[in-house]
Amino acid sequence: MFAMNSSATTTHGGGQLSQAIPNVKNRTLFHGDNLEFLRGIDTGTIRLIATDPPFNKNKDFHATPESLASGARFTDRWSWENDVHDSWLDSIKDDWTDAWAHIEATKRTWGDDMAAFLCWLGVRLMEMRRILTDDGSLYLHIDHTAHAYVKVLLDTIFGKKNFRNEIVWCYKGMPSKANRFQQKHDTLLFYSKGSCPVFNILRTTPDKGSLKTFETSMRVGYNANHKRNMVTVFDRGKYEQAVRSGKIPSGMRESEFTGGKPPMRDWWDDIKILGGPSNKERTGYPTQKPLALYERVIKASSNEGDFVLDPFCVCATTPVAAEKLGRQWIGMDIWDGAHKQVLERFQKLGLAVSFTQEDVRHSGCGSAHQLGGRRIEGRMRRLRAGDGKGVHASGSRGAQVGAW
Repeated sequence: MFAMNSSATTTHGGGQLSQAIPNVKNRTLFHGDNLEFLRGIDTGTIRLIATDPPFNKNKDFHATPESLASGARFTDRWSWENDVHDSWLDSIKDDWTDAWAHIEATKRTWGDDMAAFLCWLGVRLMEMRRILTDDGSLYLHIDHTAHAYVKVLLDTIFGKKNFRNEIVWCYKGMPSKANRFQQKHDTLLFYSKGSCPVFNILRTTPDKGSLKTFETSMRVGYNANHKRNMVTVFDRGKYEQAVRSGKIPSGMRESEFTGGKPPMRDWWDDIKILGGPSNKERTGYPTQKPLALYERVIKASSNEGDFVLDPFCVCATTPVAAEKLGRQWIGMDIWDGAHKQVLERFQKLGLAVSFTQEDVRHSGCGSAHQLGGRRIEGRMRRLRAGDGKGVHASGSRGAQVGAW
């Protein structure tokens, strides 16, 4: 399942750097508890982690019957007795003292369930940080339930200086009766491992104000920002004439013209939720997110050929988005049907023609894993695409630890 790593070259900021290749193949889907799989991946080999973990909603989720995800379910409830291992506590107390202080404070301010959730999530976030490249990033999808507590937890693990954005994804939906404003947004917490993450500036459609400024600038021949001492030149003759006449000072820094499209903000209201079962993208899984949302994340924080990981990929959204955009991907999930969902979504979108299935036993790393003190037989399911590219699903049968 895991092999020795090597290196490759990737672009970063216009230059090139050496990137270690993970000891896991492209298009690998692990079945089982993701903590052991995260621990098995080499340090500093993943460019981007984009994931949608449980939210601590204190409820049960079930997929729609007769849907692509039929049979999928999970319990989003947390307790110290069922979901937290003593070894995790020792690790956090010894190596992540600030994180432990936050978890203890959460016990007092919220209660045991949120603290247990943070402990369960925290040990996984620590491994996620370790396996990211120095210029890698994490996007963690969360909602209002645990947002504030998870944000502080991420600060203690990634460092507050490596917090990049709190991206607000706004959407519409059926209103609820409540004595508060309608809760119609999720949050993507964007953290980098280091100070210079891979980031590709995405641009959006200009608003009316930007269009008016752009049209005026095109007519005048330039757009000068005196406060920043910057100018965008559209007509060199008109610009030089304005300098000679004293309308604008000489020596202003010239900025690149971006076609009138401003850089994308951290407020995303242009991606709709999937809605009801009539939506063709729907798999029936209750917490499924739009493909467009994760395509945007992957475009921004990775380049073609980079490795993208989703440790909670039951809906296959991140693997599908990564495949469409020419990235390599690794997925993990504890649901038995996750591999089938990946394949069926790939086929539906025309990413593969046909598949055959072959079950083989582990070789190399042994056939037994130790999870939560239980011996679990390892098994690999190898799925080959009609184009000759392999889609691998490796993992541990029945490896459920905790609520997932």
